[in-house]
Amino acid sequence: FLVTLTTTPFVQTSVTKINVAARWAGVPEKSLLTNEEFVLSSTAVVVTLLGYYVLFGKRHRRKRKRLAEELRLAQRQVHFLEEKLLAAKREEIIISTPTRTRSPQRRSNSTTQPREIRIFMDGAFDVMHYGHMNAFRLGRSLGTYLIVGVNSDESIKTCKGPPLMNDNERLTMVEGCKFVDEVVPNCPYIMTSEYLD
Repeated sequence: FLVTLTTTPFVQTSVTKINVAARWAGVPEKSLLTNEEFVLSSTAVVVTLLGYYVLFGKRHRRKRKRLAEELRLAQRQVHFLEEKLLAAKREEIIISTPTRTRSPQRRSNSTTQPREIRIFMDGAFDVMHYGHMNAFRLGRSLGTYLIVGVNSDESIKTCKGPPLMNDNERLTMVEGCKFVDEVVPNCPYIMTSEYLD
């Protein structure tokens, strides 16, 4: 097999070009490459690379796969711990807020309750994405009750251009978020103090 390879035109052309470059670089004639040496060294390189791939390639692939799985698990744990931290902060806010006496009509066994902290945010929420969910999560962490206003199609059309989704679709997506306690439809795109009062 190796003898056959030494006589192929590809090997002869390659050896000739290598030797021309070697002569130009000042390599002596007795040190120039022969066809047999070229075939043997090329075969050794190919066999070495194939052997490395067979022996170690799968191990590296398995290691990369294991590391990717460990990264996914770590990211889930970070998300879980962030949620616990936000819940602790919310609890701290509730505990630190002054209490108030309930009205006589709503009195029960206890006479005081923590003050409710209501957070309001509004937006178009056209094509819901992670940024919206994160804003809801952060908004909810600042208080005890999150109210989200969804802008009407008309106000969005006037200020931004036509939305991709209609009012009902956008309302359904916002209502489906676990951080949202109440949804207010048809909010104006440009908020006014009269509307908030």
